[in-house]
Amino acid sequence: MAAQGIEVSSHLAAGDMKQPFKLYHNIFSICSLQVRFCVSLGNLIGSSFPNLEFEEHEIDIYHSGQLDEQFLCHVNPKGQVPALVNESVLGTPLTDSMDITFYLAELYPSLCPTAHTPTIVKMVKSLHSISFLALSFTKPHHREYIYNLEEPLKAILAKPDLSAEYRRALEWKLQFHKSTQSPQVTQESTDTAIAESKIVLEEVDMILSKWGTEGNWLFGATPTSLDAHVIVFIARLRETGNENIIPGSVSLYADTVMAMPEWKKLMNGKPTSYSVYNTSF
Repeated sequence: MAAQGIEVSSHLAAGDMKQPFKLYHNIFSICSLQVRFCVSLGNLIGSSFPNLEFEEHEIDIYHSGQLDEQFLCHVNPKGQVPALVNESVLGTPLTDSMDITFYLAELYPSLCPTAHTPTIVKMVKSLHSISFLALSFTKPHHREYIYNLEEPLKAILAKPDLSAEYRRALEWKLQFHKSTQSPQVTQESTDTAIAESKIVLEEVDMILSKWGTEGNWLFGATPTSLDAHVIVFIARLRETGNENIIPGSVSLYADTVMAMPEWKKLMNGKPTSYSVYNTSF
C-alpha cells in the first residue's frame, strides 16, 4: 500500500537501515498503542527490510513531557504522540498516527494486503474521524483537566529566558489546544463519538463475518493494521463503559486477540486509559 502522501525513500528501498526508527509514545495514548500494536503484529510476519529496528521513547503527557523544548521544537510542534523519527530515512518526523500506520505498511506489507487495502484504509480513516478525547474524557473533572492544560503552557511562557523558537512553539501549541482539543470534551461531543463508534463497529462486524471465519483476525489468518487499531479501540470502549455498543461477535474476536502474547506484552498488565490506571486522576 502506498502511504498517504508518504513515500519510502530510495535509501529505505535499498534496505540499508543505518539508524533505528525512534517512536515517541505514551503507554496510555490510544493512538500510540495502535501504532505500537501495528509494529508488534508486523513483526509476527516480518519485514522485507533488513535491520529494521524501533527504539521507543516514552513521553509523559500527563506531566507536561510533551512541552519539552526538544520534543516541541524538533519532534512534533503539536505536542502530541505518537511521532516517528528517522532522519536518514524520513527526513521530517511523521506526527500523525494514520500517516505512521500507512508508512508501517510499507515496512510490513502484510499489515495491508493488496486485496484488502481499500477496506483497511477506509476503516482506519473512519476510526480516526471519531474523537478519542471525547470518548476518553467523559467525567467532569477529566474534562476540567483538558481545559486546564493551558496552565502549564502559560507558566512556561511566563519565563523570560526562553529561546525565540521555543516561545513560538509554545504559543502555537496554546492556540492549537484552545481551538482543537478543548472543544472536543463536551457531553455533545461524547454523545456524537459514541454514535459514530457504533456505526464503525457495525462495519467491523460485517468485515469479520465476511472474511474472519478462517482465522483469528478480521481478514482471516494474518493480522493487519486494522486489527491493531480496532483492538485498542475496543479496549478503550470497554474501559469507558461503552461495551454495550460492541457487537457480540466483535467482542469475542477481541477477547481472542487480547489473550495472545503480543497483546499482553504490549499492555504489560495495564489498561489503555490513564484514568483507569490512576484512580486518583
